[in-house]
Amino acid sequence: MIAAISPVSAGFNAGQGFAGPTCERLPGRVLWLAANRSPLTKTGTISQVSDLSGNGNNATQATESLQPAYTASAINGLPGMTFDATDDVLELSIPFNIDFFWTQTQKTMFVVLRTPASLPTNKVIFVGRDTGVGWYWGFNFGVNGILQFRYRTAGFGSATPTTITPDVSSAYIIALRHDNSTVKGYINSLTVRPEVDASDGIAEPDLGSRDATSPLMMGNGGILAEVIGQSGSALSDAEFNRTMTCLAAKYGITLN
Repeated sequence: MIAAISPVSAGFNAGQGFAGPTCERLPGRVLWLAANRSPLTKTGTISQVSDLSGNGNNATQATESLQPAYTASAINGLPGMTFDATDDVLELSIPFNIDFFWTQTQKTMFVVLRTPASLPTNKVIFVGRDTGVGWYWGFNFGVNGILQFRYRTAGFGSATPTTITPDVSSAYIIALRHDNSTVKGYINSLTVRPEVDASDGIAEPDLGSRDATSPLMMGNGGILAEVIGQSGSALSDAEFNRTMTCLAAKYGITLN
């Protein structure tokens, strides 16, 4: 367990009724979905999670059978959104996809995840997509339950993944840094994960029962507690490390 940090000295707010850092002061933030800041106060299915970045990129699911569940004490006593690894999904609005993934070449993404008790195979966790061409980037459980980050301008199936074999029912911070042509993936670490050969035979992940043309979605396995997106300018190493450290302290995750 890493040492607790002061939210004031780290540059973060102490939160609105929540103990500890909220990890919300990220330059250029265009998306922030945090279950611990959700207005939800009880267990039950979720039809919408409000975007707290001020850009209105809410995550919604109108089909009740596909809604994830709200869990009161998911990671380090903080709530999360539980997806069933079959077809639970939430979709983000198109403006997020256009502003964040189509027009920006510098971006950073942080996803806080708890893996399910039984690791799914070939299931999406979080993905962005061009509605007419193909995949841009994604996090998913691949074959044999390995956790992957993949990125490609088009053609998700042939992208180069960064992988780790996760433990079941364990918390992870997955981060993406894209600075023009350089893309790096991080899993519970301030050091980039080594990339592996794209010819590993991993198939395109299953989207579940959702509209295949929808631009961006999250779900299909595990518990998502927080998602932060930034674009428009590259995060400095200090800003990136500060956010990773803050998220680790908040959710009780050990950084490698």
